[in-house]
Amino acid sequence: MKRYLFLLLTLPVIALPLAAAEMLTLDEALQSAVAANPTYLASVRSAEASENKQLLVRAGFMPIISSELSYKRTTLNSAGVPGASSFQDMLGMFNPSALNPAATMPKDRSESDSFNNYSLSLLVTQNIWDFKTYYNYQGAGYIRSAAELDADTAVNNLYLTVVQAYYAVLAADATLVSVRGSVAQMEKRFETAVAQVDNGLRTPVDKLRAEAELAAARLNLIKATNLRTNAVKALATAIGLDPANELEIDPAASVGDAGDDGAARAVATAIARRPDTRALKEKIAASRLTAKAARGDYYPQFKANAGVSYGGYEFDALKYNWYIGAAVSWNIFAGLATQTQAKDADAAVTILELNLRALEQSIRYEVETALTALKEARDKEAPTRTMYDAAKAALDLADQRFAQGLGTITDVSDAQAFYEQASAALIQTRYDLETAKAKLKKALGLGGTAFYQHKGE
Repeated sequence: MKRYLFLLLTLPVIALPLAAAEMLTLDEALQSAVAANPTYLASVRSAEASENKQLLVRAGFMPIISSELSYKRTTLNSAGVPGASSFQDMLGMFNPSALNPAATMPKDRSESDSFNNYSLSLLVTQNIWDFKTYYNYQGAGYIRSAAELDADTAVNNLYLTVVQAYYAVLAADATLVSVRGSVAQMEKRFETAVAQVDNGLRTPVDKLRAEAELAAARLNLIKATNLRTNAVKALATAIGLDPANELEIDPAASVGDAGDDGAARAVATAIARRPDTRALKEKIAASRLTAKAARGDYYPQFKANAGVSYGGYEFDALKYNWYIGAAVSWNIFAGLATQTQAKDADAAVTILELNLRALEQSIRYEVETALTALKEARDKEAPTRTMYDAAKAALDLADQRFAQGLGTITDVSDAQAFYEQASAALIQTRYDLETAKAKLKKALGLGGTAFYQHKGE
């Protein structure tokens, strides 16, 4: 819980500088997300609430102390005791004041006179032992731990969301630069085509073709600009900032490797480390204790109680009484409610155990696909770079030949299309590589470690 308090306290420290920062690094984006993302903050509050619930259950073993001070105006009328005279006659041979209760009972009274009545009491009740409360308290501890791990799960998931949003902006930036370069090339090409048509070196068809391709490039520029705007808004939302903020992204940002362990070892590590699996195990332990708590109604409850009271009809002549005692209560039969609750609790345990098996299978698939995606992204780097270099060289050569009146507009258009395809592939390869590393970190449960600045966790 100290970790969550630390992050909440750093919210104003982290969030304010980001609004005015010229360059948003990946680390700053992650810190902003953990300080201001509402989804994560809600999970932290849930963890804090689970701690309060545990304290609430513990209250069942704390003493209950109550006091009451009362005043009332009352009459002292009473009805006669039936058979009092006969009882007195039967025991008349004995001392009536000692053995005959009827002799000391008030006679039938019915008057309108009223009297003051004062009462002051202090009562203490202590639950000595209750099986149900005990198991519920133990289970609440596991629920609290599970809630904290759920918050860690939210961090692990948030990590991947932020990284994907961050590199989506970088990809959009790279695409925008590439499209702007294409527009500049096509503007120059169009000017060349116009000049060559005026000089009779080319037909008007080449000029119209160049004009149409320039218009298409400008449309692509509009799309790329909007894509970048939307990517920035998505990133700002993910890190808890105003989507209207304009963010500048560090083009040299890198996720860092997550290791190259084999698939089997990586799966075992992920299952043991991931906060969602650990949280589910805590919930299973809590559910088992809930089942024991349900059966706790089969056993007695032990309580101690004590009290002292003052009462009377004159405030300055109150009389005191006190008592101390113990009680044992045993719910012998409750209409099969206890048995039904126990079965429901057992079913809940079974469901959670099946959910854990399903989660472990899902983690296995997630880790293996993340490893495959990372290997694919690394393998694509060299051929994609080669394709880009070749496409760039082919486009430069086609432009030179076009400017010299040797190449056709079709040659240039084909080279331009291939270059744009290669450029997009190169941009996508880098995005795929960094996001693949982030997916593997998330699959291994390492995403949350990027958020915590302090040591000793």
